[in-house]
Amino acid sequence: MSIALWPIVARTQLVQVFRPGEPPEAEAPYRTLRSHGWATAGVSVVTRNAGRATGRFTLFSVLNVAAARSARVGDARSARAFARAAERLERGAGFTRLKELLKGRSLTTVTETVRGGVTDTGLELANAIRDVARETRSLGPSPQLGTDLAVVAGRIAETHPDALVLESETGSRMLVPRWLAKGTGRQAVGEALALMTDRLDDTQVVVTAVAAIDLAREKRRQPGPFGRAAPVRALRPADVRLLSRTPAPLEVLVPVVIDA
Repeated sequence: MSIALWPIVARTQLVQVFRPGEPPEAEAPYRTLRSHGWATAGVSVVTRNAGRATGRFTLFSVLNVAAARSARVGDARSARAFARAAERLERGAGFTRLKELLKGRSLTTVTETVRGGVTDTGLELANAIRDVARETRSLGPSPQLGTDLAVVAGRIAETHPDALVLESETGSRMLVPRWLAKGTGRQAVGEALALMTDRLDDTQVVVTAVAAIDLAREKRRQPGPFGRAAPVRALRPADVRLLSRTPAPLEVLVPVVIDA
């Protein structure tokens, strides 16, 4: 599979997975994860605005999310294994490069990058994130999390006013509410998106939309909407109807000189 989960997350995502329903900014759940070795300390980045330091933002390997979920379902052994793997990643060359590229950027830019939006932050940063995603996958088989978690990753194939159609790499399709995808920064045809469905009990599930990334290619300059390189991977019925209409006759205005 060439599409992987976005490899970096914020601390709030760890809290949401570990304690669903609690405020994502809560400190206690994260302290619990840390005290048991179920989460890393993360990588701190200094943010700046107009050349002045404005604070720090801590980003984490996405493997911390798997560790938090393992802890929630009572699998402490897997939680510690995921956390140790995340720590190795965060100390590696990929995260070191990523920290250097994010250092000195505004809090808004860093937050958007962690969320999954890199359109305005440069080609080098996008490729650095892709390298971290490859490193994450190269760790090999993950500890088993059981059958209560389902992850569907793919591309947005269609867009509608109130929903998107997500097509997985196996060809299956599902309807995603637009408001659910909005928070990931993924709403355009061709963009990578993933849905995580997590069973809480026999009557409850949590569905989380997260950004995804294509590992098979480097991020290049975005093509325009015209030409053979246009990023169109699917046609909606409305598109087909529009393209199948008889075109209007071409009118060419020719200047005529009238002699007096």
